[in-house]
Amino acid sequence: MHQASLLEKLVPAFSRVRGLMQFNQYHKYTVDEHSLLAVREAERLQNHQGIIGEVYRNIADKDILHLALLLHDLGKGRPGDHSEVGQEIAHLTADRLDLSEKERQALAFLVRHHLQMSHTAFRRDLNDPKTIVTFARIVKTVGILQKLFILTIADISAVGPEVMTKWKESLLGELYSLTYAELTGNTGPSYFGNESENVSLEARDELIRILKAYRGEGYSPELDWSEWVNAKLQQLPGRYVQSTPVDQMAAYLLAIHSLLVKPTHVEARFNQTLGVSEYVLITREQTKPGIFMQVAGVLAAMGLQVLEAQIMTLQDGTVWDVFSVYDSDYEGPPSAGRLEEVAQEIQQVVEGRQSVHQMVEGRRRMAFGRPFPTGRHPTEVHIDQRVSDAFTVIDVFADDKQGLLFVIAKTLVELDLSIHMARIGTRLDQVADVFYVTNSQGEKNLSDEDCDRIQHTLHVAVDQFLDK
Repeated sequence: MHQASLLEKLVPAFSRVRGLMQFNQYHKYTVDEHSLLAVREAERLQNHQGIIGEVYRNIADKDILHLALLLHDLGKGRPGDHSEVGQEIAHLTADRLDLSEKERQALAFLVRHHLQMSHTAFRRDLNDPKTIVTFARIVKTVGILQKLFILTIADISAVGPEVMTKWKESLLGELYSLTYAELTGNTGPSYFGNESENVSLEARDELIRILKAYRGEGYSPELDWSEWVNAKLQQLPGRYVQSTPVDQMAAYLLAIHSLLVKPTHVEARFNQTLGVSEYVLITREQTKPGIFMQVAGVLAAMGLQVLEAQIMTLQDGTVWDVFSVYDSDYEGPPSAGRLEEVAQEIQQVVEGRQSVHQMVEGRRRMAFGRPFPTGRHPTEVHIDQRVSDAFTVIDVFADDKQGLLFVIAKTLVELDLSIHMARIGTRLDQVADVFYVTNSQGEKNLSDEDCDRIQHTLHVAVDQFLDK
């Protein structure tokens, strides 16, 4: 239909995007090609195993979903925000096709908000209840949630080969499951399985069995392992616990138990479920200031791309930091030697046996990031104190360069801010670095003067680094 120009008879806006190039490194296809491929990607989900295929098969009115995929980027053929322009096109198309009012509203919503789910999943803390409540208020119904979930999966998959990763899929799946629970009051299926808790009873029992058999450093025969394990697991994110094998989780818990004997532990593994390498740092609260900056520096010097950092402080003062990274030197799991090498470097820096600043300067790679044919894009720094009830959220959009995350983290430390969560994503040709922060007293609220100072200082630091 598209080749014969028949599609343009039904949707005239298609004529404006025929062969329309998208001038960025992110998209591999023209707008019309991408839109058609997105429909194909959605249809392929019919046979997908797991929650994604289940959701697609349960959508009764798939025609509206597929039509939204055809229309979602057509606004790029006109001036203005393409999502808002696309919404207007959706209303015109609904009139042309004589859709019902319910179908019209669903179509217009999906086109207008087609980026909402990816932005929330990739740039916000899914463990923050306000994130889920806010997103649930936007989608309002399970039917819209289902369609937006599949639309987002198909849209990203149609951007180019291997753009949809296990990591992105897991974040979208988690956001879907949590929002479904918020809308219905029922837990429903999880991306990681059908357990309503963050770990199954069988896995919990196996963890307790392993720990009860432990006789190493810090062994305490009086300890009630069942109560101790339950208390620790309840404080960890469900996505993290569910994607961690029992034996690995047992090693992490034993590291906590033996902190009095060995005050710092660094564990490394490849998370097969999420398709990322994980470096887990376990230590005591306040004993190692600027940990995020130090680890970010090590990872930059080692050429690793950080996707997320969770900085968790448990009720007993244990600091449990998880850095999820992509290692571009390997296709698939890195070697055991590589994981151990990076873990040892982190351990040496955190323990003060090596300077992270010297390491970054001495081992920074010659090629930084990707080449940008259009030149450097303007840096943006946004500060939002409404997104979270507990943290101030800082979004930094800048061109990619190895070591950028370290520079931002170092600047935040110098500004006397504590980083509690970081998420690193992309926005077209730029990286989107997101930080959940508090001041040194653990308080969220910052004055307008503080926000202006933070914004200016970060902007200058990033630009100076990128212009070197």
